[in-house]
Amino acid sequence: VQRRVHGEFAPAIKSSSDKKRSSRMVSAKVALVIAKLCPCLFPKRAQYSTLASNTTVEIVNHPISGNFHELTETHTIDSPDEPEFHTEDTSVDEEGQGESQESLAWARDVAEALKRNSTTKSLDQGKLSASHLKLLFDRLSIRQTEIICEGLSANTSITTVEFGCNGFKDSGAVAVAEAMKSNGTVTSLSLWGNGVRDKGAAALASALRFNSSIRILLLGNNEIGDKGLSSLAEQALKVNSSLVHLDLSVNGMISDEGAVTLAEALAVNSGLTQLNLSNDSIGNEGATAIAEALTKNSRSALKILDLSFNMIEDPGVKALAKMLRTNTTILELSVNGNIFADEGKYALEQALAHSTVANRKIKIDDES
Repeated sequence: VQRRVHGEFAPAIKSSSDKKRSSRMVSAKVALVIAKLCPCLFPKRAQYSTLASNTTVEIVNHPISGNFHELTETHTIDSPDEPEFHTEDTSVDEEGQGESQESLAWARDVAEALKRNSTTKSLDQGKLSASHLKLLFDRLSIRQTEIICEGLSANTSITTVEFGCNGFKDSGAVAVAEAMKSNGTVTSLSLWGNGVRDKGAAALASALRFNSSIRILLLGNNEIGDKGLSSLAEQALKVNSSLVHLDLSVNGMISDEGAVTLAEALAVNSGLTQLNLSNDSIGNEGATAIAEALTKNSRSALKILDLSFNMIEDPGVKALAKMLRTNTTILELSVNGNIFADEGKYALEQALAHSTVANRKIKIDDES
């Protein structure tokens, strides 16, 4: 299928023949709506079992993700069995999400475990281990996110952080970015499906100017646009050589304007090996700019480039094919789901046929 922004749609042309052109169309907003709604589509439960030297903590159904039980040698704390979202003592954060004192207590417990570098065990949708913080579908308020990030900034053992589909938007991304400025152990950071926009992307880009440990940054299924992409290109990719994997898929507001700025960074970047721009709104201009950058940059390390399900026509695809004739690093290129025809397909097939790069793959359509 092929998506276009601003309410305009175009058929996804399968380039094998005109007869195979498909009229299936999906709005660029659909994925964003799903990302916003997904916290409501899953059970409100997260469980943790923290194993420290003298403390065992199990979190089950706390007020945002369920109940809270803390078991130590001397005391037990219980919260209501039902996942109530509005209690007698409830505050409202800047994003308008209600938060009870119990929910804040849960966040503080997670933060304290992070500060102690506790050895932990995970259950269900949540995970806090010696090397992995994973909070999915927890409907985190901004204040909860800030509290957890305070603990994360002091942690020295976590290497993988995943905040998935929590809906904390730019404010949450800013809190995570601040934590990353002082954290030097996290190597993989995922913020998929949180409604992050340009402000949040800019904050993360700023953090990458100081952080040299993050190698994987996954920002798919958000609402980042051209300004956010430009911030990541200018502040991160041009100066940061540690980042090897960047995922900006399903950010439907990313268009040619942002792709052109990104290409300027790709022309000098020597660290990135995997770039995912699928399901965005990049057309011929953006694809051509990226192709030219990868042709000029002899120090590029990019191996995997995903441009599937954008709005690239024959001119953009032909520019990518031309790039492949001289580029020696690209091993996988995905352009399926775009709107090019047989002319573009032929150019790619010829580039692959004359390639001197072993095991190079090009995904042209859904069948090949």
